[in-house]
This record gives sequence, structure tokens and C-alpha cells, in this order.
Amino acid sequence: MVNFSIFSKIAQTQMTDKMSINRYVSSKAADGTTINVLPEQPLYSDIKCRVSFSGADTSDGTDTDSNPLHQRVKIFCPPEVDLQKGDFIVAQKMNGEVVIGTYEGQSGMPMVYATHQEAILIMTGDA
Repeated sequence: MVNFSIFSKIAQTQMTDKMSINRYVSSKAADGTTINVLPEQPLYSDIKCRVSFSGADTSDGTDTDSNPLHQRVKIFCPPEVDLQKGDFIVAQKMNGEVVIGTYEGQSGMPMVYATHQEAILIMTGDA
């Protein structure tokens, strides 16, 4: 049997970025209905990760009233991180201790491997 722990440690040396994970929770609204809300504080924060891009933002140029954002960001993180589909992620691309980019959106279904896991972060809205 192959021991993947050394490969996992090597992969984690490339995880120089940071992310926080926030998960929707059920709450009661004033009218008594149940709604899903994001808590003010993240569930997990300062998680080591690697921010990558699975394609550039594409604008079709036909909408002159807004500047729609369609960016797919790929997040790599250790396999033991509790990442679930639908989690709200805030990922920071780092250059040493300096944040050079911040990416926010919902996580797709993470793909978990022996050495790491990866998930697509869907960013939508107006730039």
C-alpha cells in the first residue's frame, strides 16, 4: 500500500494562499418562517490553500448597462478541511504577507484525493 502522506506534505508546501469558509445555517425569521443565513463569523478561517484559475473572466460585450462577472476560481486545500458544496468561500491570493487578490463565492462539490482536495469557486455578479 502506498503512503500518500509525504505527497500530501509536498502539495501543502504550494498552498501559500488563505481562505475562510462560512456555511449557511437555518434561522427563524421575524414572521416565523425558516430562512438560511450566513453567520457573521466564518466557520473556519486562515486555512492554507492555493488559488488557481480555470479560465479568464469572459465578457460577451453585448451588455452596455452592466459589467457582468463570470469567473471560475479553483481552490486547492488539504484533504482534511471540512469543505462542502454550497459553502461561501473568501479566498485571498497572497504574495508573502500581502493580499494581491480576494475572491468570494459559493463552492461547488469538492473533489477529495489522498493528497489534497479541490473545488470550483463560482463568482457571479457585476464587476
